[in-house]
Amino acid sequence: WLLNGHGHSGWKMYPLPMDAEMAAKLDFTKPYEPGVPAFYRILFTAEETGDTFLDLQGWGKRRRPDQRLFARPL
Repeated sequence: WLLNGHGHSGWKMYPLPMDAEMAAKLDFTKPYEPGVPAFYRILFTAEETGDTFLDLQGWGKRRRPDQRLFARPL
């Protein structure tokens, strides 16, 4: 699949402690770098208010609830 026009496959997943202190240290300003673990975020403006979900069908996961994720407002 593509993220910012870059193909991704063969991932490795690692559990990380994500408390408020760790989350506050994340830096989303660095550019994409192939082969380097990273966190990604997306910012968008909704035309109408309401519940928002990310539909991940076709991204490879076949089990629910991973196919549809609730997007929490900031």
